[in-house]
Amino acid sequence: MQCPRPHGLKMRHKIIQKEDSHNKNLQRQEANQVRGSISAKDKLRYAKDLRDMKHNYISEGNIVAGYYPIGSELNILPLLNQLSKKKHLICLPCINGSSLEFRSWGCGSRLQKNRYSIPEPIEGDIMIPDIVYVPGLFFCRGGNRIGYGGGYYDKTISKYRRKYDTKFVGVCYPIQVRDNIAIDEYDEKVDIVIDTKTKYDLIF
Repeated sequence: MQCPRPHGLKMRHKIIQKEDSHNKNLQRQEANQVRGSISAKDKLRYAKDLRDMKHNYISEGNIVAGYYPIGSELNILPLLNQLSKKKHLICLPCINGSSLEFRSWGCGSRLQKNRYSIPEPIEGDIMIPDIVYVPGLFFCRGGNRIGYGGGYYDKTISKYRRKYDTKFVGVCYPIQVRDNIAIDEYDEKVDIVIDTKTKYDLIF
């Protein structure tokens, strides 16, 4: 007996998924061009603006995870340094299988590049952060995000939301915030989007 042919609805769903994937890839290309067009002077200013914003979503004693900026990503290190001076424990992400774990990191701590040439701590303790800063290519005001396509943050956010009260904060340049972006069923929203000028608080 032959297996039944896929229902038309399933076929349509597959076609839509392919279209969404194509749209996301096009938006990734656009985002890289847009982000790469920001001058070095403006990048320094945006990093300072991010550091100097009022981050009232962070409570005393919170463990904060950032990221080590590469390429044209918004430089979050000045903010992390300031939070460290305020006695917050700082972490950086490390690849662990298909998701991320977070290791404590301080000034002078050793880093080692992973398979994507992103520096990771190799000596820090594994921590469960209260706040995680999330990079991305595009964000929308509703909390959706287009990342680099590996799914590491999506899987991490999904796992953490089942177990912990960690808040995920998307950070980007103002030019990276859009009204709408392409998403699929596996994409996870962040809880807050910050574009160095505006903080979009989101409730799900």
